[in-house]
Amino acid sequence: MLELKDVTYSYQNKSEAIFSKVNYRFEKGKFYSIIGQSGAGKTTLLSLLAGLDYPKKGQVLFNGENIKKKSSSYHRRHHVALVFQNYNLIDYLTPLENVRLVNKNADKKILSELGLDEKQINRNVLQLSGGQQQRVAIARALVSEAPIILADEPTGNLDDETAKDIIAILKRMALDRQKCVIVVTHSKEVAQASDVVLELKKKQLIEKKNKERTLMFRNAFAYITRKWSKSLLLLTIILLMSTLSLLGLAMRSATQEAASKSLGAITNSFSMQINRNTNPGTPRGAGNLKGEDIKKISETKGIVSTIKRINGIGDLLDYEIIETEQTLQNQSPERAKNFKSTLMLTGVNDSSKEDKFVSGAYKLVEGEHLTDKDHNQILMHEGLAKKNGLNVGDKVKLKSNLYDADNEKRADETVEVTIKGLFSGQNQAAVTYAQELYENTLITDLDTAAKLYGNTVETATYEDATFFAKGDQNIDSLIARFKSWTLIGPSTILLRVHQTTLLYRNLFLGCIVWQIVCLLEVSFLQVYC
Repeated sequence: MLELKDVTYSYQNKSEAIFSKVNYRFEKGKFYSIIGQSGAGKTTLLSLLAGLDYPKKGQVLFNGENIKKKSSSYHRRHHVALVFQNYNLIDYLTPLENVRLVNKNADKKILSELGLDEKQINRNVLQLSGGQQQRVAIARALVSEAPIILADEPTGNLDDETAKDIIAILKRMALDRQKCVIVVTHSKEVAQASDVVLELKKKQLIEKKNKERTLMFRNAFAYITRKWSKSLLLLTIILLMSTLSLLGLAMRSATQEAASKSLGAITNSFSMQINRNTNPGTPRGAGNLKGEDIKKISETKGIVSTIKRINGIGDLLDYEIIETEQTLQNQSPERAKNFKSTLMLTGVNDSSKEDKFVSGAYKLVEGEHLTDKDHNQILMHEGLAKKNGLNVGDKVKLKSNLYDADNEKRADETVEVTIKGLFSGQNQAAVTYAQELYENTLITDLDTAAKLYGNTVETATYEDATFFAKGDQNIDSLIARFKSWTLIGPSTILLRVHQTTLLYRNLFLGCIVWQIVCLLEVSFLQVYC
């Protein structure tokens, strides 16, 4: 169905290829996962399969025909459907309206089959949870009737239970609908659930074989039954390995207290968000957390730092925003008048930990990140800066937008800000309006974002917050304690993000002993099997 033929790719202005002469054929009715280290080129490979980019050498074929023959846009329109980690939904439309952007005859039945009820189908998508929004994105892919589904980290922003649901849906798409489902992922759970696991390694796409270990042990058992004279030697080795394993457990237990002390500086984290099932958010559908509630949790013993975000819009005075042919076609006279120079704003107290920078969607290319000490500072997209001849250190003016539904105070503020840094990043899917373009997003300090709505950092309304605790803290106990507070009502939820400590629990001598055991096991199998 979809085939890579001698595909080689290198980034612009870089001579070294990230993958070279890759050959692979994807078939319908199968669920593929592509894994590999960060920077290996997984998302780039997905872009090539989608026709968002072309290989430097080689071909991408659909049913034996080069996708260039009928153009990449034809390939994307008729052959592939894309599902992104950040959903890429139109935030002022309902789930059904989002789905009908792809197929105007789409029925709400497809959303019901994916687990959305009648109320959820007809409410603004920003009033849905992350898992529900991802289901809408998958429904949009299904109604396109494309035979190939390409998904980039579709479970990356979801909790464990919701991620399992999304994995199950993707598997059903391959099995029941005979789709070719290809997922780029870092998740072991996604890889284990897939029919075929492919790894980008050493510039090649390698299909991982799961039967090798079973065959190895089968050969070992056959050898033992044939060579009784060496059984005693085998038994001795197994006893030695068992002894070392028990010793490793004992040593790990003995070093547990030391590990706990050493890992005190490592952090776990959990997020605070609005509950979309009971809380519709602001008039525009953004989060409406109170700054005072975030502050109470931040000042609790065990919490070492907090990242909080304000979602807003503002007008860029005296300069032009980025428009495309598509966004201009979709612009009504009223929208052109009211939002001609409007940008999306994300106010944050540490931009290096803002979601899109962490995920790699944005990358700082010049200047410095914003910190909690900054006031009247912004990060601007390099494309917007280039269009207007702006550089790091230049000043621009931002103004409140009186037509913004979230500007309930009718604030009419003008704030002069300095460009502290420039970032890069491109949308991976088509957009409807100019404000959806990454180029038309500014990252600001909290004070600037709050002031445009007539607020201070203390009185502002927040999209969400992430709290970091010391590595020796039990994150589940912390969440349970905060949930008992009156400020955490039915309109707010706390979600565990990760627990870094678990990655380091096997440090010290106990870990070394386990490594010795594994090396002995591998050596034994190589010698005797």
